[in-house]
Amino acid sequence: LIGIGMIIGMASRLYEFHDDDPDRGALLSGIDKFGARFSRIAYLNQGWSAADSLWFYNTNQGSNLLPFSFFLMLEQADSVNLFRDDRNIDRYGYLPQRATTRNPNGLPVGMVKDEYQGKAYMGFTCAACHTTQINYDHIGIRIDCGPANADMENFMIDLAKALFVTLETEEKRNRFIANVLQQKEYDNADEVIADLEKYALRIRAYTIINFPRDAKRPLTHYGYG
Repeated sequence: LIGIGMIIGMASRLYEFHDDDPDRGALLSGIDKFGARFSRIAYLNQGWSAADSLWFYNTNQGSNLLPFSFFLMLEQADSVNLFRDDRNIDRYGYLPQRATTRNPNGLPVGMVKDEYQGKAYMGFTCAACHTTQINYDHIGIRIDCGPANADMENFMIDLAKALFVTLETEEKRNRFIANVLQQKEYDNADEVIADLEKYALRIRAYTIINFPRDAKRPLTHYGYG
């Protein structure tokens, strides 16, 4: 029994670190939200292998923000482009990624799939807020565990808005339902609508609770970083 347990444990650890894309899933060129260009990626010498970084980026930590198929298929409030489109993710300061072995959907750094009680969710991990990229002289310098230059406040506000606009706009709603049902996580349109209503209200409530409203001090918004 001890031998079998050791074998299972070793296999589990090997699986955790089997994704070793040499560029760690990073986009290899682009223009960031401030207009800085990069044409290659460099990682600081922090003693982390590619597999270490990818494990940090893609291992779920039990955070369930909204149904996974919703995050895959949700459109932006004012566009037919997906909310998770790389340009939109970059606009909030999070780091878009290419698809790799452990991240087949190409989710941004620190946004991962979690499964709980038979349902799949997208949630944040520490990596979302603790991985950064500084673009300088056409080099994207990645720093694992560095503070992300991200704007979570507006990400959540816009996510709630996108959910409500989808709920209230017939064309968007019908397209969303059809796309979500194709992911095979829901059995029918009524189930999709029920969760769309629930998560739209839940995420908007979060933004209201966290809105800076103390009249005795300046109403300071989070902003980047």
